[in-house]
Amino acid sequence: QGLNLAAASRVIVFDASWNPSNDTQAVYRAYRYGQSRPVYVYRLISEGFEQCMYRQQVVKLQLAGRVLDEQTLEATYSHEELKDLWRPVQLVPQAMDAPSTVAFSEESWVHGLTASAYRSWVLGVEDHQMKLEDTNEMLNTRDKEEAANDLIRDANKMSREEAVCHQCNHLHAEVKWNTLQLRCAKCSHIIILPPAAPVVKRPEGPGHLMFEMHGESSSEADGKLTGSILPIGGVYHLQWREVEPSDPPGPDEGWVDPKKPMRRGSTISKRKLSSLKQYQVRVRGRLSGCTCGKAPADTDSNYLECARAGICTWTPFSLPSVLSTPEPEPAPTAAPTA
Repeated sequence: QGLNLAAASRVIVFDASWNPSNDTQAVYRAYRYGQSRPVYVYRLISEGFEQCMYRQQVVKLQLAGRVLDEQTLEATYSHEELKDLWRPVQLVPQAMDAPSTVAFSEESWVHGLTASAYRSWVLGVEDHQMKLEDTNEMLNTRDKEEAANDLIRDANKMSREEAVCHQCNHLHAEVKWNTLQLRCAKCSHIIILPPAAPVVKRPEGPGHLMFEMHGESSSEADGKLTGSILPIGGVYHLQWREVEPSDPPGPDEGWVDPKKPMRRGSTISKRKLSSLKQYQVRVRGRLSGCTCGKAPADTDSNYLECARAGICTWTPFSLPSVLSTPEPEPAPTAAPTA
């Protein structure tokens, strides 16, 4: 390291280092300013622990490329492949892998090595640089939706970004999303907080989306309530909307009210949706049983009148869920020809 070997045009790297930058620095002794010829780099990796070390090198270099250089790199090795290398090495010689489809230069020594009497010593030939190339892969709509949904799911496990008293503007920190009402520590005013944004859950089947409300759960066996952040008598007011991907509406436009409220512990399920549209939901909760007499039952269709009356305590609406696209209908299979 630190030497200028621009007169050399071939570098042979062996004894792989746990730190990939060591091998990279060794290569750059020849491939540097002043070099006027192509530089060929040969990495000799023995089967077994050194092979494991090399694969860890590739994983580290890919991680550095994603984080530092904002590259899009496809994972070369799966977790199981990396884990498999820690198992004992078989002493029985293995056949060489199928010939590589990578095109090597005629000046490369690889052709002569794999065609010579020493072929039996070569288990495989791989192109190191191809493992580190930026694929410039763009995320599709589904990938973007999943990433945004994961962000909401993780944020719901943390505290709210802010809980401000509108009477004295006192800011409360470390308030969990399970908390929907809070007494101000400064002026004792009761603060009503919105629920967390619902999280998308994609069931199998076309045209179907589900949305989970934070803190709400029920038994899959019998549907009985197992957890809720609303008190007994509380219900949820759900709103949903269908969105044209090319013409997104404003934050308060296009929302539709269902006929009945959502019970505690419920999961929102929407079927027969178009795969050409996007959908999202938002919710607010009533923090007690109905006291205005408009909707005494938790299945009463008059719950909207209860919400408008202003007597019962309702939370503000949550942030909307991620815009989500349902799975399309499967393509019809062609009829067999006679």
